[in-house]
Amino acid sequence: MDIFYNGNDAYQVVRKLHISTFDPTRYGVNRTDDEAHMMILQAWRDEHRCDHVLKQGDYFMLCRTIKDIEIVKITFD
Repeated sequence: MDIFYNGNDAYQVVRKLHISTFDPTRYGVNRTDDEAHMMILQAWRDEHRCDHVLKQGDYFMLCRTIKDIEIVKITFD
């Protein structure tokens, strides 16, 4: 399992894909604007049950946020 740190946040990297993977024309969409790219990227993100997408160079990483644990003190009477 790959972990990527962005500042104080940690992410499980589920998939790392080249930017060209999200070219709308590959999916029969006749638009190449930012909104079309975002729609394709969101579909991939949702399909992999991810909650975050990070860009590193020419790659997008589909990620799941690793949440901080909270320590709860349990007392017994």
